[in-house]
Amino acid sequence: MTLAWEHSEEGHPYIGWSVNGETVMDPGGDPLVLEPCPGLASVRYTCPIDDLYHQISFTSTPGHPQVCFWVQALSYATANLDMTHRMKARGRAYALMGLTLNGRRT
Repeated sequence: MTLAWEHSEEGHPYIGWSVNGETVMDPGGDPLVLEPCPGLASVRYTCPIDDLYHQISFTSTPGHPQVCFWVQALSYATANLDMTHRMKARGRAYALMGLTLNGRRT
């Protein structure tokens, strides 16, 4: 499943992602491919998608039971922030949705 945070052309924010309350991607961070989600060994994520940091993709492991988790898009004023400046520069956190993935074959 791929999610994208839609934004306007004006005032383009830098987007990061949080899964279950843990930041998994900062804007401009190193690309991550099929990394395990925090606390969810059967779900892996990839970000960015085609160099677009406002997109993230989730894949469940075949044969694993259904899992549910929370995903947020995080809006920042600038990219590539170090840890001391990250919280000061963070704008609003946009709660997207609770997701449910099912790895069982049907």
